Amino acid sequence: MSCSLSKGVERAVVKICDYYNLKEEEVKWLVCGKTKKIEKPSTVIPFIKKVYGWCDGLKVNHGVYSQCTNKPSVKGELCKSCEKQAEKNEHGKPNNGLASEREEMMEMWRDPKNRAPSQFGNVAKKLELDMDLVVSEMKRVYGLDEDYEMPSELMETKKSGRGRPKKVNPVVNDSDDEEERKQRGRPKKSKKVIPETKDGEDLITALVAQAESEKELSENEKEEDESAKVTEKPKNTKKGKLSDEEKEAAKAAKEAEKQKKAEEKAAAKAAKEAEKQKKAVEVVKNTEESEGELCSEEGDFETVIKVTVKGVEYYLDADKIIYDINTEEPLGKYNEEEERIEECEFE
Repeated sequence: MSCSLSKGVERAVVKICDYYNLKEEEVKWLVCGKTKKIEKPSTVIPFIKKVYGWCDGLKVNHGVYSQCTNKPSVKGELCKSCEKQAEKNEHGKPNNGLASEREEMMEMWRDPKNRAPSQFGNVAKKLELDMDLVVSEMKRVYGLDEDYEMPSELMETKKSGRGRPKKVNPVVNDSDDEEERKQRGRPKKSKKVIPETKDGEDLITALVAQAESEKELSENEKEEDESAKVTEKPKNTKKGKLSDEEKEAAKAAKEAEKQKKAEEKAAAKAAKEAEKQKKAVEVVKNTEESEGELCSEEGDFETVIKVTVKGVEYYLDADKIIYDINTEEPLGKYNEEEERIEECEFE
């Protein structure tokens, strides 16, 4: 709380809230007269509940979706910047939703674009936050007891699944599956069928007849192969003299091959120059992940994109102003042609 209440007044507030089903924090804030504004935290802290005295809008803040720390306007619970966003949007809310709705839904809450907040443990690990400072600021901002300890579930890190989802095998009937297994693979060789005989002599006669038939078939195939070899024109192994037409054709083919190699060399050189030009300035844009918003001290939200300058990531706004990706502080103006950050004065 931003002010202290006597025990009698605090008991009366609790009874009134229980009877009329009101939020105790909001009523206490109203009783205090809205005189003292809670200062914004000096580090990123997890969202636990709505802070009364701040704007009811939310800002992305490294994916944590923190409450906007600007003072609400006289019209309602939003600051002027969040009110402008709500007026432009069809859903009638700021771009990133409301803190009051998130307090009610908590884990089930999603922003107007159906995006879930980032796990605070992942954000704390990425930004290398001082957890003692985080807990201290949470106690001050949310009015928690001095013996408050950070819940373990807030500091858990979760791995996000990457890649394509696994394919689900369709349900196949057992009979169809068995039939499919039967049809796979090479067909079995047909066995030679020997006619049934009544005695040993008939069996020997049948085997001899079958052997002669196979021998005759083999000889016929051999004769066909020999005749095919005879009909083929023998290859001229000797190197004879070329005619004038053949010489001209060989010369044209050589010139064409030379021209082709020259074109390939020129194309490779052009591709190399294009790649060199492309690597001069590397700007990475991602409309879903890289695009975000910065909330200024006056409450105005700036739409920014991520850019990489000499291996370091920054935020870049429409006026070519570069911001630190962690502190969101302006660093200078981005010179795209020379790929460097120039110092400039900020209003």
